[in-house]
Amino acid sequence: MESEKNTRLIALVALVAGVGALSVGFSAYTRNLVISPSAEVTIDSDVFKVVFSKQSDSVDDSEITANVNDDGSSGESAKIDNSGVRPKISNLKAKFTKPGQKVTYEFYAVNSGELDAYLRNITFKNTVSNLSTKECKPTEEGNPATEDLTSICDSITLTVTVANDITTTETKTIEEEKKIDKHSTTYSSHPIKIEIEYPKEAEVPDGDFTVEFGDIELKYTQTSPLSD
Repeated sequence: MESEKNTRLIALVALVAGVGALSVGFSAYTRNLVISPSAEVTIDSDVFKVVFSKQSDSVDDSEITANVNDDGSSGESAKIDNSGVRPKISNLKAKFTKPGQKVTYEFYAVNSGELDAYLRNITFKNTVSNLSTKECKPTEEGNPATEDLTSICDSITLTVTVANDITTTETKTIEEEKKIDKHSTTYSSHPIKIEIEYPKEAEVPDGDFTVEFGDIELKYTQTSPLSD
């Protein structure tokens, strides 16, 4: 009888031990599931959009005619390209025959986007082949100049006027608020004037030469300089 009780006790202990081992075995297996959320926001390019235009109250990308005096100077028609993310106006090319001449181009920066735009910088960049914003060199054909063109080159100027009262011949940071209102039922704009001048006091070279200017970049942002 005593032997039977011992056998049952042993069996009970063995069963308890087995359940314990089983529970330990199950608790050893875990798995963590990780969720990594993300989002990508790509702003529609039309939300903030300032482009060039021939007109002040519309987006007109037709050619810009140069303004000249009846003094022998001339200028080629400028071309507007608003197709990319960096609108560009090119082919502003003056042709001079003597000192005292000037060629002028007038057009507009128009806000066609849904946010106000503020002019922040006017940057005069270097030419492609030189480490300065202006480069003069003799023509390759005709009657090329043979003398040093440094002083004559220095006298020829390119002046930019934006919003009627910001005039500069070099890189400039805009401290005051110059805003183009966002497009609603009408378009707002900044008038831009480019003047290329061969002044009266400049020297006359002994032959023909060309003047290359670097690009001019107008930087507009959605924040006012007064909020910095």
